[in-house]
Amino acid sequence: MKVLVVDDEPVVLALISRMLDGEGHVTSRAERGRTAVDMARREKFEMAFLDMGLPDVKGEHLLSTLHQLQPEMKIVVVSGGDMAHGEPERLREMGAWQVLPKPFDMKQLKLALA
Repeated sequence: MKVLVVDDEPVVLALISRMLDGEGHVTSRAERGRTAVDMARREKFEMAFLDMGLPDVKGEHLLSTLHQLQPEMKIVVVSGGDMAHGEPERLREMGAWQVLPKPFDMKQLKLALA
């Protein structure tokens, strides 16, 4: 599966990419939201892992933009902060396929891929 991984923390970006690559997926990485949008305009992805706390673009805006560009892409929102009650449901309504809280482990990542 071709997967876009978007996170501004290089360690997290590398960790998620390594986990996915180890499972046989092909990953493309972006540390900025604008880079992710440019990549989504040029390439087709089956899935994306999207950090909501990027410095250059609001996570909700990026989620909406990626969903508009590639409505068939499954977007897994990754969030390190505490989510308010009802937040995961709201993100799903905006186009998120799943919401994965940080920190997560390999088992949770594999479940997100299923």
